[in-house]
Amino acid sequence: MKKIGTFIGGMLAGALLFGGGAAYATGILAEPCSHQVYVDGKEVYLDAYLIHDNTYVKLRDVGQAVDFNVYWDGAVRVDSGAGYTGEAPSDSARIPDVSPEPLSSREEASYGNAIDYSAYANPDVFTGVYSREAYNAAYEVWQGLKQGELLRAGRLQIDRQEDRWKLEGLLGDLTNGYSISMNAVSNGVFEVYSHEVYRERAEAYLSDYAKLWSSLGSDKEKVRAINEFLCSRSSYDAHGRASTSEIVSSDGTAFANCISYAKALNCLCSIANVPCFNVHGEHHYWNMVYCDGEWSYVDVSLNDQMEDHTYALFTPETLKHSDDPEGVRFLQELLVPGSTL
Repeated sequence: MKKIGTFIGGMLAGALLFGGGAAYATGILAEPCSHQVYVDGKEVYLDAYLIHDNTYVKLRDVGQAVDFNVYWDGAVRVDSGAGYTGEAPSDSARIPDVSPEPLSSREEASYGNAIDYSAYANPDVFTGVYSREAYNAAYEVWQGLKQGELLRAGRLQIDRQEDRWKLEGLLGDLTNGYSISMNAVSNGVFEVYSHEVYRERAEAYLSDYAKLWSSLGSDKEKVRAINEFLCSRSSYDAHGRASTSEIVSSDGTAFANCISYAKALNCLCSIANVPCFNVHGEHHYWNMVYCDGEWSYVDVSLNDQMEDHTYALFTPETLKHSDDPEGVRFLQELLVPGSTL
């Protein structure tokens, strides 16, 4: 599936968002019509409406087709970092509706960008929007997540909106039960922060497994066990939409596509303290993991289609090409500074 960094589109309030049949709003007639829509080259069927020679579709249906969440909690919400459920997340998981408290009123030692974390990383990864400033802001948040904190934040200056979306989209590849987002606090100044997505629900089913994984001798053994666990709990389906919580709590009947497997492996590796992030390219999602001193690739969605579940486990070369090789190296250094030297 293609990753969505932002979704921009016109929509008619009320009935067109979640309704069906002919819809009316402020005296405007929306008539059902047929329209071909493709996602990753495959045709999908969406209810479409014709209004003044323009075609509209339901945002909810687009969310289902592309796999980002759309829900109502007094207003229409779009969360591009979460798979589609149609339901509002728990209060702790929602992106704040207002700008976070300014850093100047927080404890500078905890929330400022005073420490140059980038000094410990490979300088070659700092290109374009993947700058030292971006690294320091993201690293502050990442360290907070590793310590179980959701309050840490970092700031940086970004002049171009497209660079903001690119960086935020990349940080979304760290989906491990949390989501890292960026919030505009003033003209060109953004704050990087995190919020819970589904980790608590996943952890509720995993206490016994987490103890088992932590007792294993090496990170490779942990990832091997998690890979087998995910393959036993789900079945590959290119149109599957199983969430991480659904996969870990299922009896093997959860239908998952490549992004479902990638997000699940990311979350479970985080619980097992193994560095991991999502990689995407050629209309596909898979993972990179850092085990026993080296980075390698894991593709659980492909493994689940093979008899022994190890076809794409710890491969040194990617089976598909990433859409953003520079971003991959940036994330490697963000999770394990110095690992690409």
